[in-house]
Amino acid sequence: MWEPRDWHWQSGLAHFEAYAADADGKRRVPQLHTTDDGFLLGAWQNNQRQLFKKAKKRREKDEFSHTAHSPPRVHPRVV
Repeated sequence: MWEPRDWHWQSGLAHFEAYAADADGKRRVPQLHTTDDGFLLGAWQNNQRQLFKKAKKRREKDEFSHTAHSPPRVHPRVV
């Protein structure tokens, strides 16, 4: 099924890949940058960055929660 979010993300990625990289190979898109066809690339990149940070924090929180509340491992006694 076609999802508008998927199209927007794919379009953003294509615009991002078309944006010229600097000497370090990084694409530093100004936050207010708009492409010639009107795509808000700076806003798109900033949004992707924020989503990545949120997902990373969520993973770290889940990881910590899992390890902090896990019962200690009990090894069977060898007789």
